[in-house]
Amino acid sequence: MLFLYRAGLIISCLAVGFASGFFHGQRIGRKVALKGAVIAYQKRERINGDVSKLNDIDLCIALGGLPDECASLVLGMAESLEDKKSGKNDQK
Repeated sequence: MLFLYRAGLIISCLAVGFASGFFHGQRIGRKVALKGAVIAYQKRERINGDVSKLNDIDLCIALGGLPDECASLVLGMAESLEDKKSGKNDQK
């Protein structure tokens, strides 16, 4: 009888220890995930700030374009917008 009492007590202690470790691990995991999300958000905000400071040509170059290609693309886009504003349309 005393053996069963001790065995039950040991099993109960192990179960409580396991449960507390399990929930502690979950809490730590959530904390680490939240820290990672905050760091990623702050990094994204920094990148957004840097990108918003770039003009069209610099943005094109930052995305991998060559300076001459970017200048001609941006100039072509500007001319196309001016044509649309003025009502010129090459379509028939």
